[in-house]
Amino acid sequence: VQGLLNEIHRQFIEVVRKGRGDRLTKDESIYSGWVWTGEDSLKLGLVDKLGSASYVAREVIGAEKIVDFTKKREWYERFADRIGTTLATILESRLFQPELR
Repeated sequence: VQGLLNEIHRQFIEVVRKGRGDRLTKDESIYSGWVWTGEDSLKLGLVDKLGSASYVAREVIGAEKIVDFTKKREWYERFADRIGTTLATILESRLFQPELR
């Protein structure tokens, strides 16, 4: 399994180097597996600009219509969460912080 992971990692590095070319810094930590912030990615040459998904869709790809497929929670689910949070807060204050009574 480790050999397979090493091979996948090698292929990943090769694709990134080929795709980004001279825009990458020579910092080998790029391939460490860490997650980079947008600003750090910019400094390392992993990205050209910072922008939202809708910005990229409109300005880079040229999409005229953007559809958001994010699942929206129903009103009763949001309400139940709020009730649950409120109830938990009250119970916590009554049971574990008696001085707040």
